[in-house]
Amino acid sequence: MHSLVSSSFPSPRPSPSSALSALGAVATSSTTGAGLDVLTATVTGTTVLLGPSGAGKSTLANALSGRDRMDTGAVRAADGNGRHTTVGVEQVFAEIHEHARGCAFRDCTHDSEPGCAVQEAIADGQLSERRLAGHRKLQRESAWAAAREAARPTGKRSDFHKSITRHQRATRRFFDQQQ
Repeated sequence: MHSLVSSSFPSPRPSPSSALSALGAVATSSTTGAGLDVLTATVTGTTVLLGPSGAGKSTLANALSGRDRMDTGAVRAADGNGRHTTVGVEQVFAEIHEHARGCAFRDCTHDSEPGCAVQEAIADGQLSERRLAGHRKLQRESAWAAAREAARPTGKRSDFHKSITRHQRATRRFFDQQQ
């Protein structure tokens, strides 16, 4: 029998909680509030929450901000999983959209148009230029994702084109047999 333990490998293996703390991870619960005080003190500036759809990112974002900015859904009793509920740029940047209602032009880009309420809010210190830059970036990403999705052929369209191709081949075979 051979031993697989070597002095070059750490033993015993670190626990998951010690490994996570070494990475700067904080265990939290949006439901009970456990760990939110530590996480709130740790998080500064722009923060990214990663996870699969329905994992609770919006719930955590609401808990961290202290406001219900993002729509959330209940966990399904059947399997304990969450549901996808986040709807988009308007919710994430609600304050920008609120200021934008006061713009002189409905198609204002909030860049250099006269009467832009968003630029006025930035000048007054009510809104940061960095926040507007983040809004523009998310708008570009959303537009790109929407264009990419629209460019994909749907199954129905694909089936339609396949039926045309099958019909054309059958017609060619028919005429080839007639000659």
